[in-house]
Amino acid sequence: MLIIKGQANLKLPTGLINGGFENGLAGWQKDGDGRSITQLGSIRPTEGNRMGIISTGLGYTLVQGILNQSIYIPETVNTISFDWNFLSEEFLEFIGSKFDDPFVVSITLETQNNEEIKVLDINVNKIAEMFNATQYDSGNLISVSPDIVFDKGDVWMTGWQTTEIDIKDYRNQNVILKFSVEDAVDTIYTTAVLIDNVKFDVEDLYNGQRIEVDSSVFNEDYIRGIWFNDAKGSSYVLYCPDDFSSQAEFVRKQTKFFNGYKNIEQVKFHAIKTTKEFEEVWNNMEGHPDTGVIDDVILLFHSDYHAIFIDSSNRQYLTVSPGGFAGRGKTIYEAYHIRNLQKKKIKRIELLTCNKD
Repeated sequence: MLIIKGQANLKLPTGLINGGFENGLAGWQKDGDGRSITQLGSIRPTEGNRMGIISTGLGYTLVQGILNQSIYIPETVNTISFDWNFLSEEFLEFIGSKFDDPFVVSITLETQNNEEIKVLDINVNKIAEMFNATQYDSGNLISVSPDIVFDKGDVWMTGWQTTEIDIKDYRNQNVILKFSVEDAVDTIYTTAVLIDNVKFDVEDLYNGQRIEVDSSVFNEDYIRGIWFNDAKGSSYVLYCPDDFSSQAEFVRKQTKFFNGYKNIEQVKFHAIKTTKEFEEVWNNMEGHPDTGVIDDVILLFHSDYHAIFIDSSNRQYLTVSPGGFAGRGKTIYEAYHIRNLQKKKIKRIELLTCNKD
């Protein structure tokens, strides 16, 4: 499989991992009660087969539940959205009281000051107002007891809600995304929040069309990668040292993670300046000792639609053009044709490039 991707200012995000909780808590850190579940009573996920839950006292904590994830927000991201369902025993009796359990979604900037910004800050009383509920009238809140019982009183819920938050101000930054719920004043009555379908909304730089990125498209190979038990597999990162050094270092670490390698040395790392160097590295690549298969070959170079620029200032090109050239119009240069490279067994080849901005 050959994947070609282009972006003007290449940054490779750690991404938003497992936003649908389909792979348990992979990618997430928890404090108190934070889990991935298939259902709560009759409540099912909004997408997929699993959802996250945080609570103030469902057997795993008596105070709070937190799920958080360190992510890099790419420059093309406009918003982050998520589904949530707030369930509490504080309804209806304690509406308007100080027993006002809060549900907060925050973004903490990984800067010197670690500034935490609350992008959603609601609680029992705010939700009661949103749903026209009082101590004596449930309004639009939904009763879920006896289908769902925590430990003290009847449970009421909001039902699934979707929140979308503008995060353009945090582009190109490392942040911590946190979902939290905690008890206010005492720990007698329990509140829980279900979370699902956490995802970025991304703007495509090329045509201005908006595309939706599903953050839970990880397969069994990804799950295997979490355990870092593969000591025999191998991958290769070949890159232009002038423009792609920092991106290549990140890709190397990412490749180690996704393939479940025990050692970073299993991802061979080569700065390439000439087609001769490219040919030597390529022809000497070795795969798994049992199968001969190479897991990943990742190339980070500038490119045209039919050529990879190893070093354009010195006319060092790789090409797929039948005529064996690079360039177009009157600027045509001889290039090294990829058919001259030795054949290799490779699961995936990925070209990450800046394609004319």
